[in-house]
Formats: sequence, C-alpha cells, structure tokens
Amino acid sequence: MLSAFLNILLDFATLLVVLAVFLGVGMKWGIESLRLVLLSLYLAVLVWLMFPHHELATSILGDSSLARFALFALFETFTFWIASYILHRSYEKPFEFFGKKIIYASAGAVQVIIIAVHVISFTTFPLLSSGILDTLFGNPDTAFYWFIAPLILVAVF
Repeated sequence: MLSAFLNILLDFATLLVVLAVFLGVGMKWGIESLRLVLLSLYLAVLVWLMFPHHELATSILGDSSLARFALFALFETFTFWIASYILHRSYEKPFEFFGKKIIYASAGAVQVIIIAVHVISFTTFPLLSSGILDTLFGNPDTAFYWFIAPLILVAVF
C-alpha cells in the first residue's frame, strides 16, 4: 500500500518537475520561447526517426537509456538552433499571458513524457516505469493522440 502511494507521488512529482521547467522557460524568456521549444521537440523527433546511423551511434555511445537520451538531446539542441532562426521571440513581462504559458507548459510536459516513453524508449528510467504515467501515457493505441495534442493546443491558443 505504501509503495503504491509512493509511486503515485513519484509520478506526480515527475510531471510537476517537467511542468515547472517549461513554466520557468515561459516566465523567463516568454511564450514564443515555449512555442520554439515545442516546435523543436517535434523536429527532433522527426530527425530521430529518420536518422540513418542509429547503429553507428549506438556502437559509439552504447545502447543504454542515457546514451539514447544524450543523442536525442543533441538532436533537440540542433533543431532548437535551427528553429530559433524561423520563429521570432518578442519580449513580454513574466506574468503576461500567464494562462497561455500554463497551457503551453502542460502541453510541453505531456510531449516530453510521450517522447521519453514511445520515441526514445526511456522506460528503464525509474521515474517513467511506474504505474500512473505508464497507464496514462504508455498505451501505444493512444500515444499518437497524446503526441498530437500539444500541437493542436499550440495551434488553437
């Protein structure tokens, strides 16, 4: 009973940490930076899926979850740099458009969890292999809809 409760708290803490990171980015650099991060995550997934040299990269870096995360972080950095030339960033006050920032941060948190579970297969990490997150985001039948939901939220708001 206690371990199930602790797993629920761990899942909730994981979501809160990811949400806080995205909200911190939104408060510090504005809503356009959140859009930029969300777009670059989609582009990084595209590059990850189409990358032809996974065997070479895994032979150099290894096949651990940390190595896959490092390779995806490299792709994310590259696509963030490319996308920063496409999207402009305007200055805004930290609490301006706060509702939109919360929506975008929530969308980013969902997107990061879905990418970690389904694209990178980062499920050996203890924070992503427990019950609630795996039940909510781990179903392959609904993964596409969870993956598209942040893009729809960005388009609507």
